[in-house]
Amino acid sequence: MKKYLLVHLLTFSAIFNLAAQGFDFAPVGTKWYYDELNFALRVIPHTIESVSKENYQGKWCSKLVSSSNDIVPNPVYVYSQNDTVYWYSPLTNQFEMLYDFTAEVGDSWVVGGVYSTDGHGNPIYADTVTVDSISRIPINGDSLKVWHISHGFYFDWGKRIFERAGNDQLFMPKFGLIQAYV
Repeated sequence: MKKYLLVHLLTFSAIFNLAAQGFDFAPVGTKWYYDELNFALRVIPHTIESVSKENYQGKWCSKLVSSSNDIVPNPVYVYSQNDTVYWYSPLTNQFEMLYDFTAEVGDSWVVGGVYSTDGHGNPIYADTVTVDSISRIPINGDSLKVWHISHGFYFDWGKRIFERAGNDQLFMPKFGLIQAYV
């Protein structure tokens, strides 16, 4: 009887956890394509793909793999909850907020657990994102929300975040010149 109760409790817990996480930001098979302009002004293509769903650090996550270890940690684990996307940072060993799809004009959040250095070699561990304005864009018959953002000086990862898709320049903040294409 105790085993039966335990199985139902675990099943209920898993179902509740999935329901609480809300929308699925990165279903298996989702791909992001990015072009990086390197210092020699050569375009280097990168791909990030959602390859599986796994329980990682107690969260039901999408496991993302990249064609390059330079663009994101490889693999990177993300999950969504209440229209917010979190990623697991190997720098802080915890989940950090990446996208807040409930943000309004004037709202800001910190994308923590990223690592880069400023022009003087000092480490930078986080980037602050501020929503400057919000608009909508028609894509495949849907009207998607677009957050126009500003962020820290050292992270060039775009100026727009698209509903259900993420940033228009790179998946997460990274120092460098990155350009995305659709």
